[in-house]
Amino acid sequence: MYKDKKIFVLGMGRSGVAVSKLLCKDNHVLLTDIKCDDTELIEELENLGINVVLTDNQAELLTDKFDILVKNPGVKADNDVVVKAKGLKIPVVNEVEIAYNLMPKDIKIVGITG
Repeated sequence: MYKDKKIFVLGMGRSGVAVSKLLCKDNHVLLTDIKCDDTELIEELENLGINVVLTDNQAELLTDKFDILVKNPGVKADNDVVVKAKGLKIPVVNEVEIAYNLMPKDIKIVGITG
């Protein structure tokens, strides 16, 4: 499901970084945020082959060439990039959905909510 895809990851929070690291070995991953002062993290990600782009205009980076948009949980549904992805018919998912799809199918899952 997540192999040989072009994946746009929106947000460099913990989950955005983790999902980028998880998916980068079999996919082209672009990870973007407005800013990140951690130059060591950026270098680590780039050494893994992840394309890191810091910009105020993230929507400009998104084209119909992307297969999936992974939205950080802190990014609202009305974000320009999310709206553009939906307009381009690019599936918008989060890291929990990716983790679920990568788990073996014979595993039982128990969900506990507040």
